[in-house]
Amino acid sequence: MPWEREFDFAVMTGHTFQMVLGDDEPRGALAAVHAALTDGGQFGFETRDPLARGWES
Repeated sequence: MPWEREFDFAVMTGHTFQMVLGDDEPRGALAAVHAALTDGGQFGFETRDPLARGWES
């Protein structure tokens, strides 16, 4: 969906970013988010807790 300057804040979850593959797709995704944000809008990322080492338990 091509949004233009419609959002003050956008969030990308870690699961979403895992599906953005190759070199061109991340650039396209970030460009689309940038276009969708209002002037001064912010882009947030979900992050995993690096101290939660789930694979160890």
